[in-house]
Amino acid sequence: MRWSFLLLILAAALLWGGGQGVYSYSKNPEPRIMTCAEYFEQRPDDVWIELSGCVMNLPEGMYSGPADHPSEIFVPIHPKDAPEGQKALIVLVSHEKKLLTLMAEMARLDRKGDEAEIEQWSVKNADLLFGECEIRGMVKFGLELDDDERSQIGALSSILLPEFVMLEQDAEPNLAFSLVMLSIGLLVLVGILVAFLRARSGPARQSGTY
Repeated sequence: MRWSFLLLILAAALLWGGGQGVYSYSKNPEPRIMTCAEYFEQRPDDVWIELSGCVMNLPEGMYSGPADHPSEIFVPIHPKDAPEGQKALIVLVSHEKKLLTLMAEMARLDRKGDEAEIEQWSVKNADLLFGECEIRGMVKFGLELDDDERSQIGALSSILLPEFVMLEQDAEPNLAFSLVMLSIGLLVLVGILVAFLRARSGPARQSGTY
């Protein structure tokens, strides 16, 4: 009984995840291309987007994992030429090595506390810390969205809009993988149903032989 329950959970997860992937692909077989300012104004429901005219504010970001070797960073994204004080709608979720290295270096300098060195390093890397950029990826939702993670980021940052979205950098829909998940989920579900029906019909057949 316990294994049946665990398999049922597995089947549900596979069906949901696969269905979500198929939905993402059917909705956006190609990325929606627009400027960061247009996304901020229109707030479309596309799940795969490519935005130009964005400004990454790395010093306002946060990271997960050890400070010296962060595994993931979360960076507020603003439209180019956004008014001062405008809250961010997008949080970029990135595993890019260059950005992880920059975040680790900032953490090291903060711990060291040498203001002159921090200023010198910031000037040297200004284009990377605050420069205009293009970003591409998928909006995290459903099983991909960690609610605890989203809540933590919202609580720690005062520069995000309440309805902010998290954008997984360079992610894109994978139709083949999603179809495989759906198929396996269906097979597991059918197997559970067959086992259940056999278990119920077994005693009935035995009682009829006496």
